Amino acid sequence: GNPIGLIAIGRDITENKRNRTMLEEKTAEQNAILENAIVGIAYLKGRRFVRMNGKMEQIFGYTREEVIGLTTEVHYPSIESYEELGREAYPILASGKAYHTERLMKRKDGTCFWCSLSGKAVDPSSPDDGSIWILQDISKRKRAEEEIKRINQNLESLVAERTRELKQTNERLMAEIAERKWVEEELIKAQKLESLGVLAGGIAHDFNNILSIILGNTEVIGTVLPPGEEAHEQLSVVKQAAIQARGITQQLLTFAKGGAPIKKVVSMPQFIRECVEFSLRGTNVRAEYSLPPDLWRVEIDESQINQVLNNLAINAVQAMPEGGALVVIAGNEVVSRRASAGLQAGRRYLRIEITDHGLGIPEKNLDKIFDPYSTTKESGSGLGLSIVYSIVKRHGGSITVDSTPGKGSTFIIFLPATDRKQTERPAEVEGARPSQPGRILVMDDEAAVSTIAARMLQRLGHQAETVQDGAEAVSAYRQALAKGEPFDIVITDLTVPAGMGGKETIRRLLEIDPQAKVIVSSGYANDPIMSHFADYGFKGVIPKPYLLEELGKTIREVLGGTEEEL
Repeated sequence: GNPIGLIAIGRDITENKRNRTMLEEKTAEQNAILENAIVGIAYLKGRRFVRMNGKMEQIFGYTREEVIGLTTEVHYPSIESYEELGREAYPILASGKAYHTERLMKRKDGTCFWCSLSGKAVDPSSPDDGSIWILQDISKRKRAEEEIKRINQNLESLVAERTRELKQTNERLMAEIAERKWVEEELIKAQKLESLGVLAGGIAHDFNNILSIILGNTEVIGTVLPPGEEAHEQLSVVKQAAIQARGITQQLLTFAKGGAPIKKVVSMPQFIRECVEFSLRGTNVRAEYSLPPDLWRVEIDESQINQVLNNLAINAVQAMPEGGALVVIAGNEVVSRRASAGLQAGRRYLRIEITDHGLGIPEKNLDKIFDPYSTTKESGSGLGLSIVYSIVKRHGGSITVDSTPGKGSTFIIFLPATDRKQTERPAEVEGARPSQPGRILVMDDEAAVSTIAARMLQRLGHQAETVQDGAEAVSAYRQALAKGEPFDIVITDLTVPAGMGGKETIRRLLEIDPQAKVIVSSGYANDPIMSHFADYGFKGVIPKPYLLEELGKTIREVLGGTEEEL
């Protein structure tokens, strides 16, 4: 009974403590992840709840204390639905794969909702020993799908009803004259083109502003770099690429809603020949012409009609891979009755025929040849002929095609003739600098655009000031007049989203000074104001992006031209 000694055994449990601490931290981390998950997560054994996160409580309305130990049957609208899922899910879980489904489930308050379920067995050999399930309330999505389905059904019903009406109308129209049929066909084509218009116009406008900066800077830099230097040559490559990009934006603008060509009177024989020859340059296709010198004059946008002839010539080259002759015939014609082409009876037209002897167009494709995105080529956008169609229609003309597979195609263009005198081209002035320098005010909401425009004007020998909207332009113009140092020209952007644009600016400037010389400029090159600028008081027009030579030419015309010439 008397202690004579003490035996003590000591063990180092540091590692055990560390492991226990890590396990607790890991467990806490996993619990945090589970509790903050945006989906419901449940751990089941034998379809009974063992564990669940807070999101499950939110989804179903039960607390975990209420359902732990219960089967998942409490969440199903019926015992049949509960048993059906078991029959479907367990064979899949036993195969080791995940089971996915969307089911109608029931909340604690008895309301039913759509739920996405995904489950996987912990041990596929014994799914009852444990499985993990992820659940998500998709009732909003289902309601949206049902609403879309309902809308689609209504639309289908409306379309079907409208189709029946159109069919009945069409049956009546079949008895009417051919011109009425043409109107319907033209309306369909116009609607297809219009669907591209709003988007194309906005893209082209923004792109033209960017190209204005690129082209302007290359022009300005090019004037200070000695020709022959490597940098000068590289700059020329950039300039040519930007000019090509400008052509692409013109194609986009062709689709822009509400636009009109910027026309002038042109004698066509030389114009047609120049356009076609340029398009065939470097190909194995030659051109054969029949262009009488007495062809009637037409009033056209040279750039757009050049695009028409260019597209048709390129199509002909592609249709004749082995080479051959492209026959171009033009003539005068007074239309007596041509309802199928939609022309005005008794009016004079210039008729242009472009014929290749290539592959031809299958008959099934002829009706759709001018539709957007319709193409038989392996590569290409299918926009070329729809652009051609749009340009010709906006010139008040028509275009049709006759084709025989294996023998070739003939495109026939009619353009309204005019009695107006041919627009005289101003004499070319050697060099880029004007004969008399002037003070010029530039208004553009894009600072980079107005800055490069000012530099270009300075290169042309002018003094330039810049403002960002119409209100500033009017104020600057008024102050210059008061000082006795008026601006010779104002170049104004047409569209200023956050301020006064060109249309209001010209009105106020003319109130201050009826003799004000204002040039309108815009990336929306086919805006109606651009094509009828004189009607709004403008003395000149210059679409963006423009070259130094084009800017100088416009300035010279406005500074030196008479009112009649302008």
